[in-house]
Amino acid sequence: MEFKLAHPGEGVLLTLMAYESKSQWGYTPEIMQIWEPELLVDGNYIKHNIVYKIIIDQELVGFYAIRFQNDKNCFEIDHLWLKATHINKGIGRAVFVRILGQLKELGQVRVLLNGEPHARGFYKKMHGRIIEERQTKIPGLLQPVYEFDVPAVLERTALSAT
Repeated sequence: MEFKLAHPGEGVLLTLMAYESKSQWGYTPEIMQIWEPELLVDGNYIKHNIVYKIIIDQELVGFYAIRFQNDKNCFEIDHLWLKATHINKGIGRAVFVRILGQLKELGQVRVLLNGEPHARGFYKKMHGRIIEERQTKIPGLLQPVYEFDVPAVLERTALSAT
């Protein structure tokens, strides 16, 4: 697995990947249309945030983005998307640990993430703590907001890997 910085001209490609990944949760086309603004990754976004493509065997299988939240004085994992064919294979965990390692290098001790409501199991395995649940644009669907203690999660995931 390798990671390559995204370039501003790749916004459409990454937006399509986010859309496809989100749709694998069984959302109807009407609901996916509601999600579109949150899935948009344009050149300006790529220029002003940390965005990496995830490559396996020369194939783009996902991407992630982290951005600094001034009002919360910490980073947020803003995007973390994998192709459906690459879920439940340990790739998400490896990518998540890489993200936390990057944040540790930046001196961060915590990170936030607005989680996909259907991915609660994954974020629980990654030792996320739900600090808030927000009503989404979809009536009755709550979006968990997670906080991760960067050093503690890195230590726990290292221990569980052995």
